[in-house]
Amino acid sequence: RSIYQLWSRREKATILAVISVSQFLNPFNSNIILPSLTVIQQQFKTSSVVAAAVVACYYFPVGVSSLFWGPACDRWGRKSIYLASTAMYAASTVGCIFPTSIGMLLAFRALQGVALGAYRGAGIGAIADIYRPDQRGLAIGIMMVSTLVGPVLGPLIGGFLTQAFGWRAPFILLLAFSGLIILVVSILMSETHQYKTLERLRKTDPAAAEAITEAQQILSHKPKFGSPWEPIAVVFEKQILSHLLVGLIGFAALVSSQTELPSVLSHKYGLTPGLIGVSMLPTGIAGIIFAPVGGRIFDRAAARHPGHPMLRLTFNNWLSLVGMPVGLLVWGCAAQTRTHLAVVFIGLFMVGGSMCVYFPAFMGYLSCVKQHQASTASSGQNALLFVISGALVMAGSAISGSIGIGWYCSIMACLHFSFAVIAQVQISRVRVGERRKQSGQQLSPAPLVQ
Repeated sequence: RSIYQLWSRREKATILAVISVSQFLNPFNSNIILPSLTVIQQQFKTSSVVAAAVVACYYFPVGVSSLFWGPACDRWGRKSIYLASTAMYAASTVGCIFPTSIGMLLAFRALQGVALGAYRGAGIGAIADIYRPDQRGLAIGIMMVSTLVGPVLGPLIGGFLTQAFGWRAPFILLLAFSGLIILVVSILMSETHQYKTLERLRKTDPAAAEAITEAQQILSHKPKFGSPWEPIAVVFEKQILSHLLVGLIGFAALVSSQTELPSVLSHKYGLTPGLIGVSMLPTGIAGIIFAPVGGRIFDRAAARHPGHPMLRLTFNNWLSLVGMPVGLLVWGCAAQTRTHLAVVFIGLFMVGGSMCVYFPAFMGYLSCVKQHQASTASSGQNALLFVISGALVMAGSAISGSIGIGWYCSIMACLHFSFAVIAQVQISRVRVGERRKQSGQQLSPAPLVQ
């Protein structure tokens, strides 16, 4: 009996639903305030760059704190970390509601980021605990749908809340939602950590625990709290790094595009905060459509290449290689020249779809090659993801302001295309090596029978 059979289909669906609901908070927290940035800028009489820091100062702590939360998830389990981090998030959100200065708002936004740095590692770790490698792509894709509903609903709800009740209203909603997550995780989610699950089973039914196929392998990896730098070391391994860079640049391009969009729509097209929120729909809708598709593509490739995880990334990488640069060029150049908004939205739809067709595959790949360090590896990826995205949000505001949004998107398109080509070359080399190995086995002479 496999460890993955300890959870019924219904239990897996319930845990995945809880993970998905909690994962919704991270992008929702980030994007719900986008339509409020100009209002916050006026409220505290600050510059647009400092207003953009309200977004950026959240991304940096998410990334850095992931280096702590990931090893903590692998040491103490997924559920306990979910509860502790969400309680911390709720406390910091109260501070965001009642700031007396822009500096105070930035500080509590940073604490929000520290708290939510736990979510990605805990979520991917739990999925790796309960789903077989050839089922994880779709599960991660489903989880990502909730992270993409956040960017759809966040600006939409935030825009109308800000317009109706002021910029504090979105933070009040976030506080209520964090309370809901604590309730849902407490009641519906069980601890999934494989080592801890097997230890519980050994106490209640030793014979059943001994019969678990993966028991020896699981028990040989006793949970420990690793160095905070271990997650970075893991994702810098040769088999991971090039594919990580494709995801990093794609995610950073999407985030910086979403951050620059309100300013572009306000100054170039004259849209109100409410309409700006509606204009965030294309990237989110694209993600909702393509994240499960990307996960399903990866799972089917996993069935074809059970012994070669990297080959499972082939088609997802090709889609990202083509779609992301084209989407960035279309939306950036259209916004630069004030082309009809429909063209801008088509480009943004391509950017969102390309990022989301790739990410479930990459995270599934990462959990396969690092099964017993799933949370640690995911946290290393998360750390770089949010630190680089935060840097690009800050830099993008200054760069696009000086050279124009069209040129900025063109630079991002070239970067992404370059890294995706490098990743595809690495995949092709693995494929060629496998074919040569198979050819050699076919050509080897049969042994003589005495």
